[in-house]
Amino acid sequence: MKLYGAHLSPYFGRCYLVMALKGQTDAVELGDIPGGMKSPAHMAANPTGKIPYLEKDDGTYLIESQVIAEYLDAILEGDALVPEDLDEATHALMICRIIDTYMAPAMERFWANRGYSDEEVKKAATESLPAAFDYLEHFITGGKYLSGDSWTIADAALIPWLFHMEKFAKQHGVDGFGDRPKLQEWYAHVSQTDIVKDSMVRAEKSLEQLLAFLQKK
Repeated sequence: MKLYGAHLSPYFGRCYLVMALKGQTDAVELGDIPGGMKSPAHMAANPTGKIPYLEKDDGTYLIESQVIAEYLDAILEGDALVPEDLDEATHALMICRIIDTYMAPAMERFWANRGYSDEEVKKAATESLPAAFDYLEHFITGGKYLSGDSWTIADAALIPWLFHMEKFAKQHGVDGFGDRPKLQEWYAHVSQTDIVKDSMVRAEKSLEQLLAFLQKK
């Protein structure tokens, strides 16, 4: 199998974190997009022109980070990140859905290359993102992990966004998770783990590579 994308992408990061949390980072080859984003090779594999995408052993492809993350969790050895218990599983997957539906679109407003207006960015910082944080605060378990008492796919979904909160959202007045005690408790714990520290390093290195590439253009 081969996972295509870059660590700066929080969606690619989610898939990689599934591998990391299961201790299986060597089980899947990582690759850059052949020819770059939206190249013929990229579009042939994934017509949406997005990352990540996974080339399976049979030569077929999977797209959409949550789908890939659940697939990797199912086939790789290691502790299951989608719990076997139905209630626990649906809770973890619900957190992923909240992140993707409410938080991610707001966070993407802070990406300069997307061309959003100042008003759209301001609304994301003052309305959309705080609302998304409120939804998460309401539903997460509370404690060291987002869902239950161990790592789940929900943690893998949120952790990659921590780099973007620090690097981009903070520039627009977003100060962490604000006055939300459950999210604060979660962050206080996970920020001290190698899982999060390594994720931040990978994203920073990926950003540096992107900036160096853009300077050459």
